[in-house]
Amino acid sequence: MDSVPKVHVKEANDHLQRMFSRIIELEELGKQQASEIVSKDEELQKLRTVVGTIEEREKELTDLREKLASSEATVKRLVLDLKEREAAAVALKEKARHFDCILSSRAALERIVETLQLYGGDKVEANSEDSGVSVGTEQEKEEDET
Repeated sequence: MDSVPKVHVKEANDHLQRMFSRIIELEELGKQQASEIVSKDEELQKLRTVVGTIEEREKELTDLREKLASSEATVKRLVLDLKEREAAAVALKEKARHFDCILSSRAALERIVETLQLYGGDKVEANSEDSGVSVGTEQEKEEDET
């Protein structure tokens, strides 16, 4: 058999040793990259959770904005209704004041009508929707009733 020179064997052994060292380096690099990938996956999952939470918050915010707009419209409607009712109340108070004034004069008006009936002899009528008073001679009253 041919003998292989020692230099070739030594070079082959050195080459194998370098390859073995490189394999160990590459394995360590692979472990590091796998660890980094796991870490990045965890970060990605956290980001997805945050994005999901943000989307939920945005939906809640949109719903709240819609409720706010609806509430503002309701408030505006109620304010207008309140103004209308206040205006109606003012008008009714004015009418009540006039009615009170008429009622406070009712007795005097009835005496005037009676006096006119006694001395006038003619038919005297005082019709008022507010007081409901209708005055005439006794004979005319009887004729109206029949």
